[in-house]
Amino acid sequence: MKIAKGIAIFIFLLLLLCLVLVGFVVSTDSGLELLFDGVHKASSGRVSARGISGSLLRGFSIEELRILLDDAVIDVTGLEGQLSLDVLGQPTIGISGLRIKKLEVQLKKGEEKKENSPPSIPLLPVAIRVSSAQIDTLELKDEKGNLVTQINQLALSGAFSGGELTLKKLEGTLSDYHLAFSLGGRIRQTDQGIGLDLRLGADGNFEARGRWVLDSNLRGTLDDLLVSGSLKGDGQLFFDGEVKGILDQTPLWTCSLRAQGLRVKKLLSDAPRGVLRLKSKASGAGADATATIEGSFDSKIIPLESFRFDLAMDKSRLFMKKAVLHLWGGSVSGKGRLFWGKDFDFDIGLVDIWPSNIPKKISGKLSGSLNIHGRLKGSEPELVSVAIREIFGKVNGKKALLNGEMTYGGKRLGLKALSLRVGSSKLDVTGWLDERGQDVDFALKSPDISQLYPDAGGRVDISGVIRGTRKEPNLKARLDGSSLRLSGYEVDSLKGAIDLEGLSNSKIDSSFKTKGLRLDKLNLGRLVLTIRGKRFNH
Repeated sequence: MKIAKGIAIFIFLLLLLCLVLVGFVVSTDSGLELLFDGVHKASSGRVSARGISGSLLRGFSIEELRILLDDAVIDVTGLEGQLSLDVLGQPTIGISGLRIKKLEVQLKKGEEKKENSPPSIPLLPVAIRVSSAQIDTLELKDEKGNLVTQINQLALSGAFSGGELTLKKLEGTLSDYHLAFSLGGRIRQTDQGIGLDLRLGADGNFEARGRWVLDSNLRGTLDDLLVSGSLKGDGQLFFDGEVKGILDQTPLWTCSLRAQGLRVKKLLSDAPRGVLRLKSKASGAGADATATIEGSFDSKIIPLESFRFDLAMDKSRLFMKKAVLHLWGGSVSGKGRLFWGKDFDFDIGLVDIWPSNIPKKISGKLSGSLNIHGRLKGSEPELVSVAIREIFGKVNGKKALLNGEMTYGGKRLGLKALSLRVGSSKLDVTGWLDERGQDVDFALKSPDISQLYPDAGGRVDISGVIRGTRKEPNLKARLDGSSLRLSGYEVDSLKGAIDLEGLSNSKIDSSFKTKGLRLDKLNLGRLVLTIRGKRFNH
């Protein structure tokens, strides 16, 4: 609402400036400065302009215009247009051919006002009609000057009369998503505050409609919300379906939404369907609140049969009092807390789950507990640590146990004493990986490899290290096995070692000894293989 208020004040001040100069020819490069106070109940500030020329009734231009408000700075570059004045009936100012090359709005921290009077729309003695206006580039920046969003080729037409703003057309393109949109409707004064009755359209046949009434704290009641159609931006967001809901915040607010066909590229590859219900209660000015989110989500990747989150929050913390998700034939539960901009800590429990994307040849059920904690840098996680206390169950009918710790921070994945046991087979991994290289130690001991992979068999003992860079890894490994079989290959015994340095310019030293080697129907018997040398990539 700060943006809407700033733009409204900008238009109003521009019209005041125009009224002062209507009918006169003005040409100056020295600049013009106008001070104002009390134009809007919540704002005061300063307006300055430079390079004003032309005749307002025949066409005018302003090179630069700056508006300083309590909570925003608005900079206008390259403004031109034409005005008309109709005094028959209600006095009406007409604006046509208005063009702004660049409009920049930067928010700033303003003094907190204790006054809680309902927001109001200023009443003007004249009506305003805009037949055509265009802003080539609109930039919105935060308090630190960082670009939040940019809208290109923003076109506007509408009217303002008797405290009501009618938007016939507001069209533009969000540059971040290359997404074209249109907005229409009206904004009017009501007994409860400011009422918004708007409709939003975007690429495809996407449409959103709703009514919203703002109170003194710029909160309010939203009802008759309807979102339908399809939305396709620049490969970022895909929506195909319908969302319906009712939102009431006075201060108790509830929301019921139903969505289907919502997917995010690179995260979900199919089109899931789901139902979302939200109930929340806020106290005071909204500093403390509780919320319950529940519903279902059908996807090939994450089929959530049902889920429920019980949350509580204040200005500095978010508490997940209880969360239950039913998926993959079992359930996941959790609780924990998050300090905004500082750290987070959540305990997660698993009961009889088995991810559906694991190959069907490998079956099982897993239960257990883990802890996820870390640090935040702003709203992004700076360090994430997953401590697997104990995940147990059965894999291919054998008892399974997984424990260890994983960390991620600074684009580096760390593995600390990560251990998987299935029956009498055990896999241990420790080390780290990042985009530059790796340092990983691994060891696999299994008297029967079929415990891990049903299509294989035999005893396997492998240990080794992987170091070096991602492009030129170094591998050292030792292999010892007996009665091995895999995809038609069988061997009574196998012993070997490999020492590989790099891939493109590599050095290799490896040797293998086998007994009873059989390839399908071909019996090779005893085989000794030694490879030593260097490979150069010219």
